[in-house]
Amino acid sequence: MSLRSLVAATGVLALCLTGCAAGGGGRAIGTTVPHAGGTSSATPTELTTEDFADRVLTASRAARSVTVTKAMTYRAGGEGTVITRAVYRDDAVDLEVRTLDGDGAVAGEVRLVDGALYSRSGGTGRFLRLDDAEAESFGAADPFATIALFEGAILAVEPTGGSTQVDGVPVQAYRVVLDRDALAGNLPASEDWHLDQLPERVVYEYGIGPDDLIRWMRADLASVAFEATADGWGAGAAITAPTADELA
Repeated sequence: MSLRSLVAATGVLALCLTGCAAGGGGRAIGTTVPHAGGTSSATPTELTTEDFADRVLTASRAARSVTVTKAMTYRAGGEGTVITRAVYRDDAVDLEVRTLDGDGAVAGEVRLVDGALYSRSGGTGRFLRLDDAEAESFGAADPFATIALFEGAILAVEPTGGSTQVDGVPVQAYRVVLDRDALAGNLPASEDWHLDQLPERVVYEYGIGPDDLIRWMRADLASVAFEATADGWGAGAAITAPTADELA
């Protein structure tokens, strides 16, 4: 898997990066998804169009760490899973990303630590250190950073159904509708995001707890469907660079 493909697979804007159109489908809204980390007795405050992006980003950074598991099914055939562990440090993020093939075998691993990027094929073998330009680009693999790009592009944040319990945490399902053209204005002009292939209204679904932390997210697209879970908020250990013995 190429570095750009890995960024596309891990980012919140995976739909845009792969040039797909959003649609309906997936698990029925409001059903319990078996995941989430921790418990909370707080009373949920409904998210709105105006504060969705800011509240979700603020909560994720305050939690400091998370593991996101994204299962992807491709319309052309095949399945894959991307597991991203993120540890937030003030204004920086360290990442450990593993891609699994349809049989569950590790196809590749990438680590971003202190701004340095390392990659290896498969789950064993030696890491290669990649150049700084690739390291800077790989920051987009932060599973929640691209929500900042939603600012000004959110048309609606709609709670759907009642709150459901996920591992003891009340989780509210939301349908988030984005304006494609406004979203395009927030993206770097240096990349071809294929947004012309998206519908004018792009739809995501999220399950969010009373602490504003995402517990799940999903979308059903023209060429790929994905469902992701976010677990272990605040429970992650530091991500370390490969040792000298692990480097090629």
